Amino acid sequence: MAGNRSLTGKNLEAAMRMLERVSGVLDAADIKYCLDAGTLLGIVRENRLLPWDNDMDMAVSRTELPKLEAALDEIRALGYKARINKHVKDDPPMLMTEPRIVKVWVPEFVFLRAVILDIFIKTKVDDEYTWAEGTKRYARKSVPAHFHDELTRIEFAGNSYPIPADAEGYLTQRYGDWRTPKKDWDHIVDDKSLA
Repeated sequence: MAGNRSLTGKNLEAAMRMLERVSGVLDAADIKYCLDAGTLLGIVRENRLLPWDNDMDMAVSRTELPKLEAALDEIRALGYKARINKHVKDDPPMLMTEPRIVKVWVPEFVFLRAVILDIFIKTKVDDEYTWAEGTKRYARKSVPAHFHDELTRIEFAGNSYPIPADAEGYLTQRYGDWRTPKKDWDHIVDDKSLA
């Protein structure tokens, strides 16, 4: 994941600032969220955002959606663009009428969208959280509920961020051998949480 979409140089600076500021808004709004996917992986394994990654990731439960939607104006007031994307198809419990993901990006990069934060909206059914990723390359994913219900915090770059209490178990659930970097990992094919 190279080129203008990698988290290096000015993109990394913008990403770190965005992560801190958006997390601050979510914390102030008492929204239960956690770092997710490559962002969680990079911080836990290497204490950094992965330079070959092309975005940042967070997750919230669908029950947090009203508070998240209310917080978007404050995120926009910080100078970011934010948009809610809906599901691309009915895939119960996920429906086309429901939000799937919140995309936050730096407006200076409006054409390239070089710095993006994805906030995945996950739906809890019984003892699992389910969510969808991708539009043209669609994937349904799920993980045991305890990974998102039980959180702790991690210190990173002078700030504190929520993560799954069993972060290593979660990363194993998603990546298998997450301790070995795999720069060409494909979230549609390689994710072990594919449902």
